[in-house]
Amino acid sequence: MKPVSKLHEDNVLDILHKLPAKSLVKFKCVSRGWREYISSPSVHDCCRSRRWKPTPHMMGFFFQEQESRRRLQIRFLFSSTKKEKMDNDLDESVSFLGRTAILVASSNGFLLCNQNRNHQMRYYIYNPATKQWAALPKPPKCYRSVATGFVCNDNTCDPYKDSICYKVVRFGIPKCFIDIQSIVTIECFSSETGAWMTVNLIPDVPLPLFPTNDPAVVIDEVFYWLDIGPRIIACDMVQRQCWVMNFPGEPKEVSSMCLAVLNGHLHYGIADDVSIEIWSLEGDFRCRLAQWHMKHRVRVVSLANRYPEIFGLVDNLIISAVVGFHPADEHRIVYLNLRGKVISYHINNGIVEVVHDFGAPEWMTRNYKFFPYE
Repeated sequence: MKPVSKLHEDNVLDILHKLPAKSLVKFKCVSRGWREYISSPSVHDCCRSRRWKPTPHMMGFFFQEQESRRRLQIRFLFSSTKKEKMDNDLDESVSFLGRTAILVASSNGFLLCNQNRNHQMRYYIYNPATKQWAALPKPPKCYRSVATGFVCNDNTCDPYKDSICYKVVRFGIPKCFIDIQSIVTIECFSSETGAWMTVNLIPDVPLPLFPTNDPAVVIDEVFYWLDIGPRIIACDMVQRQCWVMNFPGEPKEVSSMCLAVLNGHLHYGIADDVSIEIWSLEGDFRCRLAQWHMKHRVRVVSLANRYPEIFGLVDNLIISAVVGFHPADEHRIVYLNLRGKVISYHINNGIVEVVHDFGAPEWMTRNYKFFPYE
């Protein structure tokens, strides 16, 4: 019997990439070489990604109507006409509670859910690919409505633990828009501590803060919420600061806007029956002096003339809102809700495609909330 030849380094790494974290800890004792392989950053990152991140790129959107008094079903749409192949069966209806949950936010392949639309006290973290979930303890205070932010971050985790690192941040929305707030009381849950903590932030200037029910977007623990001002509320959980940012140009309807983080920069998109605009915040995102710069603008009528089968009559153009961006900046794709359909607009080449047709009139899909799944 011939002896087994020594495995090539690439073959060893390929095998180790497929092992669970607990096995990797044991196999560090096999040899000095295996210990070096297992301690390499590539194996750490692959283990975390395989265990907790279904895919490293855009798959689509979960969506749910949230303005209705009815508890409507959660559904999923792919962000491309070419459906991606997935290693697991995706729970597209988010049915782990045994009844329809309320989607609150999404981050890195995970969903933040709650049992109720108002008076949210029962939060759950859910992975729709692996169908794993975890319940959070009740927050300190009950509010009728809250502004919520949610972020998963693997970089601070121990790669050998079968767990994720995440943070949930929220604050109560005042009952009346004219209520002036000189202190913003933030409730923050961290998976690292397993407990809620309360932090009082003082805005630069006392202002009426009335965020929308859209979740915050996050850059390095700075949470950004859309406010009906229209403006943006920023809360820095590292430096414990809070301030507001105005939009450039003439005020527009905040319901047609969407915030996103692309290539480390805060972006917002806005669409109406006249134009689609994409703006980027340039400079230090923690600095009040950072400036908005327009990255792209296109007239809707020019797209309608090129794609009449998608946009319909030019004199009756209705774009409800920008619903999201492709997270990879090189793709430069924006998604819009148009006449009961979700369309993708490729900024680089101007191509417009229908990625999902709800089969319902525009007024029925206007209040859908979209949660990107990456």
